[in-house]
Amino acid sequence: MTHDEEGISPWSDGFLIGNASGQTICFAARYSMAEGVSAAAARMAADRGLIRFDPQWNCLRLAADEL
Repeated sequence: MTHDEEGISPWSDGFLIGNASGQTICFAARYSMAEGVSAAAARMAADRGLIRFDPQWNCLRLAADEL
């Protein structure tokens, strides 16, 4: 989503593909939606056998951390 008239997008920047580099993607979420985005990202990463690093916590995070 590039234009968010109703405040429904959790992203605080533009197209996420622009934040991809090699095997890494960095995305920024709105502060008001960050908790839900973080939990969803952890679940999706765990389901796919991926590792997720949270720069706010400065650690690797697993879905189990947020259940």
